[in-house]
Amino acid sequence: MGIKQIFKEDKDFFEKYKLKFKEELLKIFQELEVVDKLKQDLDSVVDVLFDSIFDFNNKKVTEKFRELIENLHTLNVPIKNLFSKLFLELLKEYINYLLEKEEYETGIKRIRKLTEVLDRYLELVDEIFMNYLEQMEKKVEEEEKINPQEVQKILQTIRESLKGNVELLAFYKVFPVLCKSKICSISDISLKVGKCPYKVFVSGEKVYIKIPNLTKDAIAEIINVDKEVMTIRPLKFIQIPPIKTVRVFPEKEIDVKIETPKGIIYGFLHYISFDEIGVIISTPKGIKLNEKVKVKFKLTTGEVETPAVVVKIDKLNNAYLLSLQLISNSKVEKIISRYVLKRQQEILKELKL
Repeated sequence: MGIKQIFKEDKDFFEKYKLKFKEELLKIFQELEVVDKLKQDLDSVVDVLFDSIFDFNNKKVTEKFRELIENLHTLNVPIKNLFSKLFLELLKEYINYLLEKEEYETGIKRIRKLTEVLDRYLELVDEIFMNYLEQMEKKVEEEEKINPQEVQKILQTIRESLKGNVELLAFYKVFPVLCKSKICSISDISLKVGKCPYKVFVSGEKVYIKIPNLTKDAIAEIINVDKEVMTIRPLKFIQIPPIKTVRVFPEKEIDVKIETPKGIIYGFLHYISFDEIGVIISTPKGIKLNEKVKVKFKLTTGEVETPAVVVKIDKLNNAYLLSLQLISNSKVEKIISRYVLKRQQEILKELKL
């Protein structure tokens, strides 16, 4: 039995639940003060989000769904957490509905099919979120513009100070990847080096060139990758971001609740290290540097609830990145360290060509 057939046979139930779905969404949107910021009216939002469940293979429906989810992410709506709660309630009420109708034989099959579709729905939400995070990173990188005078100086410095090899640093999902590569040739505008065996070193990506004996290094763009050689075009001198500890991207959307002296703020986990997290928020209003807050979020290795200190607030495209130093006890440290080490291994597997 397909999902459309289930909807057709139990249309009255699903249309009734759609009203509850709308009420819950409105309640959350009002709490987050995003109703007036939506690109569509609430009825259209509900139609896209709820009707997508029953028309998941329709390309046009999926495109509208992706666009809407991206919009909700920019407004810092905790989508994954919200949908998980609503879908559990949907399954609970659907089970009760089938029991009342005494649909025992077909009931199990209907529940199983609906559960499969809801799982796929949540997986797509995760996929959209990860694309959203990666696109935010790329937009920050794209802001780097070429400085012709510095390009010549960078290439001259490389000719004079780097004998045979060059160290290239790239970031894959905020994870630092270092590659020591042989210099093949240097022209007036670029240099050719040996190909690095990691997926992050591809055409169009930005990399850092580590230059000894200088206070600054350089940022460059990979403009071509052949079988054995990469062509890199320097853009300008730049300070490589300090790497105090290894940070990792989450593997899916992780909602973060931040309790501040002025109220509660919701955001998304952008990165996590052993003692720090980065959280994407829509506005830093009401948050101060060095202020003590309380954070709560759930990792695959356990739930984290701990005090933290605001150490940095950065503009990140149309949102803000809040850096928080965690004040963790031994239990929380264990949960976080297990997660970070696990993600490091997963990312390293992704990186290998």
